[in-house]
Amino acid sequence: KALVAAAVGREGLRKLRLFGNRIANVSDADAVVDAICDALPGCGLEELDLGGNELSQAQMIRLFTALAGPTPLKVLELGGNKFGPQSDEALKGLAASNPGLDVARDIPERNRSDNMVVNSAVGFKQGGVVDVEGDIGQMM
Repeated sequence: KALVAAAVGREGLRKLRLFGNRIANVSDADAVVDAICDALPGCGLEELDLGGNELSQAQMIRLFTALAGPTPLKVLELGGNKFGPQSDEALKGLAASNPGLDVARDIPERNRSDNMVVNSAVGFKQGGVVDVEGDIGQMM
């Protein structure tokens, strides 16, 4: 928790990649998420990658709430976390309040067809929705 707070709050830090750390599996996962959320409003972070951390829907909502105000954040990576109806709504609110924020996440199961590649993402760009289908690794 302290390490995450120190990293996010570090002056001059513009990109933070916490991909694949399975934050949700640590004993005090909510405290780690809270440390990230508490540090976000005052930092100059432009890119935050929280993909592959298995964050719960409630933790995702907490994150979106922390980002609801003005933020220098431009890119938020969220694939590999747990979304549901409430977090989907909170994400729509975040996109509306921060139209310049690009959010990448997995395509919800209910929107997938049987022949669609599982490793896909949905992004919000300039307040709209951009669907990106296909193997992300091939696109990079």
